[in-house]
Amino acid sequence: MSNDKDAAIFHRFGDVAFLNLLCLQAEIIQLRRDFRRRCMLDDNYGEDDEKSFSSSFKIAREKNSTQYVLLQDMRVKLKEYYDLALQVSQIDALPTPRPSQLKGLRDELNDGANSFLRSAEVDTWNDPDTKDYMALNPELSDSDLFTRSIEDFITGPYHRHIGHRLQTGKLLDEETGTRSYDPKRIGKASAVVATVLSAVLPVLTIFALNSLPTTDQRLGLTVLFTAVFAAMLLTFTSARKVEIFAATATFAAVEVVFIGSALNSGDSECKCPVQGAAQASGI
Repeated sequence: MSNDKDAAIFHRFGDVAFLNLLCLQAEIIQLRRDFRRRCMLDDNYGEDDEKSFSSSFKIAREKNSTQYVLLQDMRVKLKEYYDLALQVSQIDALPTPRPSQLKGLRDELNDGANSFLRSAEVDTWNDPDTKDYMALNPELSDSDLFTRSIEDFITGPYHRHIGHRLQTGKLLDEETGTRSYDPKRIGKASAVVATVLSAVLPVLTIFALNSLPTTDQRLGLTVLFTAVFAAMLLTFTSARKVEIFAATATFAAVEVVFIGSALNSGDSECKCPVQGAAQASGI
């Protein structure tokens, strides 16, 4: 795990965390009920000094009253409760490992040379639901769909057919020959592909629209290219929905401007022969 951050995968233990939250919540509710009941008894049936406990923290503390003891108990439990709630919230925000990551870790652990798990620990990473695990690699949440697809579906076949022969990637285990590929280099390769496509698509769109003879055909192709552009944004970037919507609308506006200019130029070309014929006939 220290050599390959993608292997730093651990259980969330969400069920245990929520069970502890429920337990603390129940204890606080009971303490609050006891505190309110104690206050009512002291106010209505207590001695003169006990009746002042509900209105003076100083006297309640000096007399070490039952109210003050219960208040201290609630303070301790409430701190535990809030601390655990914040920790659960922070843990829940950690990224979930990809299926390929979890499979790679399982394959590594199932290898005879690296098998060190004993007793109940054998099933630590055998849960099929990846949501039960958390990945400590912060780069996972920043990568786009195309980059993750390269890591999940291309890196493995590449290593089996080419990479192991060329000895590419970082060697993690000399006994098994396990290697890891730098996610930063994969990200750069993804960025190169995205840059080339972003440069080619607008030009290709204009070329295709210019080759069509009718407006209906151009409008139909505009719908197609706009959908392709939106799909590319979703695949090659980590843009939010509102950003994808704004960029797609801008791209569609450029296409509409081109179609409008093509219509204007077509009208001008149609008028020229008519004007020439009129002049020839003396009209």
